[in-house]
Amino acid sequence: MLRCHHKDFGGVTNSRWRLCVLSTRLDEALDVSLNRMTAGAYPRYLQTALDDTIGPTPGGHRRLEKDKKAYGLGREVSIGVVNGNKPLFDGGGLGPDLTTGTTEELHELWVLAVSVFSGDKKNKVLRKISRLELLSIWDYAGKIWYKGMSKCEIDSLIKHRIMSPPSKILTAVCFNIFQQLLQRMLPATMHVISADPTTTGDNQQPLGPMELKGIQRAKAALADDAGVELSYWALPNETEQQTMARHLLRVFAHIWWVYNLEREANAWLLANGNHPKDREGIEDCLRRAAGSDYWDWHRGSRLFFWRFPTECGWQADARDGVEFWHLTDPPKGLHFQNIPASCREAELQLRAKVFQLKFRWYLEKGSPDLVTPRFPVEKVADEQGKVLDIRCVWDAKRNGLNDTLWCPSFSLPTTRCAEDLVVKWLSIPVGDYLRGGSPPQDYSLDQNLMRKSYQFDLDVAQQFNNYQMHKKERHSHGVRFISTRNDGSVEPQTFLQCSVLNFGCVCSPYVATQGQERIMELCEGNPSDASNPFQYSECWLNLPGSLTYDPSMPRVILLRTDGEMATKRVTFVDDIHGASRGTDEDPAREASRRLAGKMNYYGNQDAARKRGPPTLIPRPWNGFMTHTDTPYPVKGTTAKKWNRGRAGLNWIWQQLEIPDGTEDPIAYIDSLKGWDVRLDTAELRRISGLWIHLTETYREGRCFLKGFFNALEAFRNDRDLDGWRLQVSMDNCQALEENDASRHEALAEYPVLTRVTYQLVLHVRALRRLFDSEEPRVVPIRPTEMVKLRYAAGDASAEGFAQAVQYPELFIDERDGLWLPEMAEKSSNLREAQNIGNHLLRDIKAGRHNGCEIWQATDNAVWSAVCNKGMSSVRHLFDLLVEIKIACHEHQVFYHCFHISGDRMIATGIDGMSRGDRDSGISLGYDLRKFLPLNIGAFDYPDHQLEEWCRGWMGDDFSPPRTPIQWFNEAHKPGVHIIAPPPAAAVYALEEVAKGRHKRPQYVTYVILIPRLLYQEEWRTKFQKEVDVWFPLLTGPDLGYSGWKGTKWWDLEGPCLRCQKRVTFESGIICANYGVTRGILYKECNSMWCAGCFVPSKLDPCDIALPEDFAGATIEELGEQERFMQARP
Repeated sequence: MLRCHHKDFGGVTNSRWRLCVLSTRLDEALDVSLNRMTAGAYPRYLQTALDDTIGPTPGGHRRLEKDKKAYGLGREVSIGVVNGNKPLFDGGGLGPDLTTGTTEELHELWVLAVSVFSGDKKNKVLRKISRLELLSIWDYAGKIWYKGMSKCEIDSLIKHRIMSPPSKILTAVCFNIFQQLLQRMLPATMHVISADPTTTGDNQQPLGPMELKGIQRAKAALADDAGVELSYWALPNETEQQTMARHLLRVFAHIWWVYNLEREANAWLLANGNHPKDREGIEDCLRRAAGSDYWDWHRGSRLFFWRFPTECGWQADARDGVEFWHLTDPPKGLHFQNIPASCREAELQLRAKVFQLKFRWYLEKGSPDLVTPRFPVEKVADEQGKVLDIRCVWDAKRNGLNDTLWCPSFSLPTTRCAEDLVVKWLSIPVGDYLRGGSPPQDYSLDQNLMRKSYQFDLDVAQQFNNYQMHKKERHSHGVRFISTRNDGSVEPQTFLQCSVLNFGCVCSPYVATQGQERIMELCEGNPSDASNPFQYSECWLNLPGSLTYDPSMPRVILLRTDGEMATKRVTFVDDIHGASRGTDEDPAREASRRLAGKMNYYGNQDAARKRGPPTLIPRPWNGFMTHTDTPYPVKGTTAKKWNRGRAGLNWIWQQLEIPDGTEDPIAYIDSLKGWDVRLDTAELRRISGLWIHLTETYREGRCFLKGFFNALEAFRNDRDLDGWRLQVSMDNCQALEENDASRHEALAEYPVLTRVTYQLVLHVRALRRLFDSEEPRVVPIRPTEMVKLRYAAGDASAEGFAQAVQYPELFIDERDGLWLPEMAEKSSNLREAQNIGNHLLRDIKAGRHNGCEIWQATDNAVWSAVCNKGMSSVRHLFDLLVEIKIACHEHQVFYHCFHISGDRMIATGIDGMSRGDRDSGISLGYDLRKFLPLNIGAFDYPDHQLEEWCRGWMGDDFSPPRTPIQWFNEAHKPGVHIIAPPPAAAVYALEEVAKGRHKRPQYVTYVILIPRLLYQEEWRTKFQKEVDVWFPLLTGPDLGYSGWKGTKWWDLEGPCLRCQKRVTFESGIICANYGVTRGILYKECNSMWCAGCFVPSKLDPCDIALPEDFAGATIEELGEQERFMQARP
């Protein structure tokens, strides 16, 4: 039996309780001593449970002497009575035992309390104790949870609360008893294997070397209620008086802002017709603004749509939202139940999130006909693993809604985009450095005089909720709102509907990121404005193949009028990362301030609690870090992500039961288990998604992911173990990592188990060798100097081989020789790979290319695919690739292998060298770069005829190709734009095309022409994602003509191959080989289809040429570049 006094447990009443602890399953008695229960509690007084912002209650007359005739509630601790017989208590003493009074008596408790209205703590006010204070006295504080409840509901809650002991007593007793039970029930030693192989068992994650240097919060994910770090805005050694003055100024500034916002909005409303939609939207904006303060939007936010331009429908989209794209009518039903949380505490956190949505007017009353269930995703946990914050995700797939919607694809920035924000330290502006031929820098000088890249971080608060959901869509986005009851009674439920985008609908990411990119364009302003922190006036192309190429700098650089590198930012959904150049952090601070201020100007929330001030060692961005506190920038990842990735690989190895140190894992599995080995599909997909993220940072490992996705997709009927169209699978797995997907999501539409392939085993082994360090690798972003550059080309014939490497001083190191007879009989693919691989590996290990960037040209498409995609069915060649990757890592070599045509290889003279001929190309003293035009665009070639060709079918829509500087601004505006970048800049141009299409999908059209270099290696995936129609265009005198009677292909017409309807350029699809004869046994191609009849078929008359791997197996993915048939519009 425990005798518990509330005050001994840190309570504020004189309540006493007797608790009986019974147990029938323990041999030993529990330690239920009061000393153990009350350890850590300290005395508290009634005043600590009272609200000091309440003033005196009128009509109260007190007598301090005890009144024996007063009723017994609190007689022991009262100091007098009020108005005859109402008990009076002192805030400096204890409160009464609430269980002894009736509801009416509880409402007539008086107190002498400290108040802000008294002016002095010695002068207390006489007032009644409020209902919420009664709950606080019984240890159930939390004003925000009781907002919106009626007096009757609060009275009922008080009645049920006081039927049990105060919360502090229950918590202390139960915690100590349960802790003892847990210690006795668990064994002395216990081995725990995590159900998720991508999480480590230790919740106290170690920090990586880059994280240890950080001066900011290490975690990018902070709780939604995390406080604002005011020190970021404080002066050095700021006094308390200055802090208070700053606080008062902020309060008055916010009042002034709300007042002027109302005046501006009403004036705009009157000037624009006072339309009902505008009036409704403005009233909503103003009430949210009035509920905010200087730092937070407590009642949610809504875009100030009247400040948006009307062009391209931006203003209407900001006010009303964007209509979704429907494949069919959405389903109906209110029976879908929420996915249960792991515990009651997590469930209450989820309900609090939903209540917060309602409090912020993101949920509204309505008549939804489809309810969306929710499920939890843990967002932030403390060092003990306790969930501190949780994300509420709406599962619009489970109720069938997502299956009825279609969403356009869109692009997000990669880690390379963040890398291009920073460059090495320089004593002069970047523009002067490049124009001066990249002179060497003396880093022994004063570091304070060096120009460095300062980085800053911003975060968009409530990103999806910033954007309205169109009213036509809201009926299909119902929400189950549960009123919490902790007394065991039935919890009533009501249905509300979303008024804003929710996290879970398939269309929400596209619409939200579209709106964010539009806002970023408005925030960055006019790039030609000299006062704009984001100003730029020149675009410098620093491309391989050019005479001035400097590998220590980004390929595409925007320059300001003063010659310095322009300030830029990248936005990954709601995380904004930017950088600016200068001798100090002022330029970066100005840019950060402008973005944050402009975002709030448009009603787009800036999360001040996540603001990252300008620094050389910023916090992680999307799990990726770049530091510029040393002369040459470096990159890395977090220890948590690194450890999860390695744990995932080890899990696969453990499941295969392959001992560490096994030289030949393939032979080991063959001998002991055979190939009927299977892995958990959900875990394998999550591991694959994680490694997509990791290889964004460490790109040398990306080629070893193909084995994962080939194995995952091999179950489909139209694929074999070599796989094809794997980019979709990779994108889906990447989304699993980004969204912290559950096992249920990871397993969707896939079999429970995945059959292990030899390729998967080899690729896992390669990754384990590449990433075998305990700490995350810190690697340089680029070479250090301009001279750290090599160009190489290699070729092999049946008789011999040749490999040439050109150094910056134009010295050429050339080797050639003859094959042994047994090697001469091998396939050409094998000879090409051995020639390049062996020479390269020998030079790297000899230290000839330490810290250098190597551009290796080959006319063998398969070897290029092996280097960039890891595709090979020949074991020793795959092992050669792994050895090259490891050697490149150890010697910090940046290796780029790319494919060129056979004609171009012949022109270099390397082809002749392999046969003993030295009468062409570099043998005659030509610069190797002349034959590797990675820096030349389609319109830069002499006598290209492209302008005439484009005018012929574009008509009045034709305009000259956009210049590189126009890619970043003018090409985003409405119109038809020709984009013709050099191959080495194609990725950059396509990224800007993606932004333009995302921001103005109905108002921009792009015609893209790129020479077919670096196609498979760099820009094919991006290109095919962004274009709707594409085809190869052969150069030569017959440019733009079909083989049929010399007619221009846009003038062709004829019958549909299937339905015989008339087909023209505008109404159907015409085979690129129309009119061409493929030999005497075939007729001329007559393939035309109307739009409704075209379906790719194996019966089509034009074959698809598939190249072969080293062992003669076809590689369908390489077939994309070698297809004989391509459709034209």
